[in-house]
Amino acid sequence: MNLAAELKAAANRVEQRHLDRMAGLVSAEALATLQHYDTHIAVAEVEEVSGFYAPIEGAPLHFITPVRVAGELIDLIAWRPARPDKWLLRTGAAWALGEDHAIGDWDGALDLHARPLDWLRAAGSGLCVLDWNAADVRQLANVQTVRVSNPAVGRTLITALSRPARLPTIETMEARLAA
Repeated sequence: MNLAAELKAAANRVEQRHLDRMAGLVSAEALATLQHYDTHIAVAEVEEVSGFYAPIEGAPLHFITPVRVAGELIDLIAWRPARPDKWLLRTGAAWALGEDHAIGDWDGALDLHARPLDWLRAAGSGLCVLDWNAADVRQLANVQTVRVSNPAVGRTLITALSRPARLPTIETMEARLAA
């Protein structure tokens, strides 16, 4: 699977009507900032397959948003304006949207957005958790202050951080070293 090629193909499918639709959802200033972060408008026909999305000709049209970490494209998100609270990942490699830019801001406050659309509206500032079951969510416990977009996100964050951490089986090597 070549995410960069898929993103390029999705960007090449964009027509004026898609640009107009996005302009009705996200401010021009936010879109300009997002392009600086290499987050362009892209669209693809996709369908859910086993919890992820797959490009399928004739399927419903979705906006495609790239997820980058350390500048590398690691995943793609498919979402529709009619249901911005529902999104699908292409590979499942991403746990959050905005990790690339938000991680340096974790010394103080972090804005936590409920949906990818909210993160786009915020010009890519803060974070949007895409997978609340990912182990990386625990990193948010290190943030001094988290500003949530709504009470439901706050409750979800508390629930995620309250789960016991997975601990490894610990074995001593003394017996093996003595032999």
